[in-house]
Parts: sequence; structure tokens; C-alpha cells
Amino acid sequence: MKRVAFDLHGVLRPSNSQLKNTVDLGYFIDGYEGARRFFVGYLQDVLKSFRERDIEIWVVSGPPADEVKAELTELGYVKGEHYDHVDSVADYLKDTGVEMWQDEKQTWWASEGNWWSAKAAICAMRRIELLADDKKEYAPYFKGTQCKFHLWEWNKNGKTLDIGLR
Repeated sequence: MKRVAFDLHGVLRPSNSQLKNTVDLGYFIDGYEGARRFFVGYLQDVLKSFRERDIEIWVVSGPPADEVKAELTELGYVKGEHYDHVDSVADYLKDTGVEMWQDEKQTWWASEGNWWSAKAAICAMRRIELLADDKKEYAPYFKGTQCKFHLWEWNKNGKTLDIGLR
């Protein structure tokens, strides 16, 4: 079975800055929330079609897995329908004994090298073949692995969505 992973923040949950061009063009009467609902609905359909083709969907994101699962539920993503598994950079680093700390907002942090290399390590461990993420800082750590890194670009050329999964 093929395995594909998506990041949550910036991919499955587009940020306002990523939606800015679409909203500024006036495509959505209800602004950012309308644009986010539209794109999340579109992505839900994409994930369903992957699962119908026996592709296992992983969500690999930074926060602890319980927070990621809660946010996926809040957005309307359903386990077993839109995704199969959730993995967390924070949980992985804590489990492997990497020094971590939290800021005043309770966000987890680690050294840059540990943080940016973690998704490649998770993908290798889970035998994931493709990771779609909006942060290019992860990319160098995928060189020489069996997992392809895909940079997800919402505003390529200033106005179009290019998920690159044709």
C-alpha cells in the first residue's frame, strides 16, 4: 500500500497569508473563513479519492498528536474517511530524547536541526513515500531517503493554487 503524508498547518489548514490573493481577488463573499472552508472541502475530496485508491493518508505535523487530531476534527476531517494516521514532530522528538522546551503560548521548540530533520525521520520510520509540506526547511533532510518531499505552494505565481499532485 502506498503512503502519502500531509502537513496540517499551511497545507490541510491554509493560513490567512496563504489565502490572501484569493480573498483579495473577491472570490469569496465571506472572506478568509469562506476561502478556508472551500479549500478544506476541496482537500477533503482529494484525500477521499486517495483513500479510494488504497493510498494510506498520514498527517505529519509539528504539535503533539492529540492537538493535531483535535484540530483536524474541528476542521471537519474524519479519521477513516480523510486520513488514517497522525504523527507529531513534538512527540517524535520527545520520544527520542531530544531536548525540547515550550514558550509562553505552550508551543514546543527544539534546535533547528532536530526540528527540521524530524519529518524525514518520521517518514522513513513509517515508510511514507511522499510528504507535502509548505516549509522548504524540511526539504534538505529528505535527500537520500525513500520519501519524496513536495513543497506545497498555495500562491504560486501570486494567484493560483498548485498542489502538484496531478
